[in-house]
Amino acid sequence: MIRLDGTIGMGYNGERFFGGIYARATGSSFRQAHTSLISTDDRVMGHITIGYRIQAPAILRSLMLRSDQKIDQLQQKLLKSR
Repeated sequence: MIRLDGTIGMGYNGERFFGGIYARATGSSFRQAHTSLISTDDRVMGHITIGYRIQAPAILRSLMLRSDQKIDQLQQKLLKSR
């Protein structure tokens, strides 16, 4: 049995826009016992992503700000305890 797999991808990540492409290819081939038959299976899959960033709702921004502040406080406590 022979099997080959491959994956490739690339993307862009900016302030407002983001995007990327991703491709995967697989292939296999095997000879069945006691016959001259060779079975093959080849597949190629792709994925394209394009997006635009919108401003987060105020409640999410405030939750993130509070969690960032708590993380900063914990980091400062850990640094002081060393």
